[in-house]
Amino acid sequence: MTDPTGVTITERHEQDGIVMEILEWSRLGGMTDPAGLPLLALMRTAELPVRQLRLTLTDAAVVLEAGALQAWHGRIEVENTIPAGRLLRRMVGSALSGERLFRPRYSGTGVVLTEPLLQCLLPVGLQDETVIVDQGLFLACSGGIEVGAAVQRTGSALLFGGEGLVQTRLSGTGFAVLQSPVPDSELIKVTLKKGETMAVDGPFAVLRSGSVRFSVGKSAKTWFGTAVSGEGLMQILEGPGDVWLSPLQPVYDGFAALARTLGPDATEAAESGRRR
Repeated sequence: MTDPTGVTITERHEQDGIVMEILEWSRLGGMTDPAGLPLLALMRTAELPVRQLRLTLTDAAVVLEAGALQAWHGRIEVENTIPAGRLLRRMVGSALSGERLFRPRYSGTGVVLTEPLLQCLLPVGLQDETVIVDQGLFLACSGGIEVGAAVQRTGSALLFGGEGLVQTRLSGTGFAVLQSPVPDSELIKVTLKKGETMAVDGPFAVLRSGSVRFSVGKSAKTWFGTAVSGEGLMQILEGPGDVWLSPLQPVYDGFAALARTLGPDATEAAESGRRR
């Protein structure tokens, strides 16, 4: 496969017959609909690239999120199977949580391309371990990784955790690629010792070790103190293990909410500011 001149390979890893490459399209020149030109101009001003994941297989396998595939070529077999003993459990879990029931597995020798994305792509290496990621962040993984669901089982976590009923569990040895809400440079890794806790106000603990326990607790010692503190209920993460935080995510969410409120005026104001 020959890359166009506008594509840059920003990251490349090889493992177990798989070459994982992150492609960046930094200069988009194919817009033909005039309605999209202002947004395209803003993307160029902000230097926001479009990213794509390319996986080159040599007698290997990868698993993709359902709907993430753009194309594949070569001697590739596609499977959408679940071991028989797990089918009923997965069907029930999927119906309750909205978690994907099937994730296609691509095996053989060839190239697999995902759909282009605006999100940042974050490779994560696993060595006989488990990590938990927010629902919706999983994009792809090597065939040796088992993709499942991590259910928040406590009542307080289900009602007030802000993370949804189910997160995604990745277990095994290999690599995974996540659709990160922020670039790697804006993630903070915190290592918790056994019994050490961390309180987080908001859903920006995007990734954690499988050994880290998740619950929901009061921000103060009493319920009255919690009510008047302005913080409400907090996500409590208890070690041992690592937690990756995205502290700037609320800022970006605020920008997006403001833009939706302003509508077309937000684009016009940003474009006007760019010209000054």
